[in-house]
Amino acid sequence: GSSAATSVLLELISTELHLSLESAISGLAFPVSRDIFMSAAASLRRSISFHKSSKDAKAVMICCNLLLAVVDAMRIRYLGERSRIEKASYGVYEDDNEASTSKDDKGEADGSSGGKEEGMNSQLVEKLILGEDILPNGSADADFVAFPGDDNTGDESNNSVTSS
Repeated sequence: GSSAATSVLLELISTELHLSLESAISGLAFPVSRDIFMSAAASLRRSISFHKSSKDAKAVMICCNLLLAVVDAMRIRYLGERSRIEKASYGVYEDDNEASTSKDDKGEADGSSGGKEEGMNSQLVEKLILGEDILPNGSADADFVAFPGDDNTGDESNNSVTSS
């Protein structure tokens, strides 16, 4: 409901969740913190949709603020991680260009295309974290991801990104 006690409880839980997520994002290994971020963002999206359908504007605002705070924490963590990796690898590849090129040639000769797909997935996550447009062809449709349990999906097992 939208009683005063429920609103206060939601604010307290939101504050505790914000602190816990920020600690996890900044303190855990990057892949783990990225997974926690993605899970939290999906959960908050469902919460926002639920509170919108309940016409609880205060709860929607609390969830939106929490989502923005978590996105900001992940953006800071990602930029720090990317900067750290670039600094660590700056001189390594200048001296070892020949070995790197021969590894790439060997990978293509083996016919492994898994690296390309993983690279594309990483670029998509990077764009999402940095707040860039990830919709295909600059589409203005902001609700293109179907999550399990959404009202507009009839299939509970559908975990993939779908276009609507």
